[in-house]
Amino acid sequence: AEQHIFAATSGRVREKGEAFNAINGVGFTWKEIWPDIGRKLGVQVNETNMFDESFSIAKEMGERKHVWDEIVVKERLVRTDIEDLANWVFLDV
Repeated sequence: AEQHIFAATSGRVREKGEAFNAINGVGFTWKEIWPDIGRKLGVQVNETNMFDESFSIAKEMGERKHVWDEIVVKERLVRTDIEDLANWVFLDV
């Protein structure tokens, strides 16, 4: 809460465009936590290459645009490109 108050009132974020990170414990990367999320949701996760530097979620998602397009049609969603919904690169960090 203190970090949010600081960011909202100090002007350093708003006026100077400074960025601040705040965590309440041990940090994690998405590559570390992704297998746990997959298991919780019942999704098959290939842990063999999950932590391999050559594995890129952004690349994998880029190759599966057609899957999102099929979901859009099936669920009668508003036609939206998946790139406009998420920036998958943050999961590769």
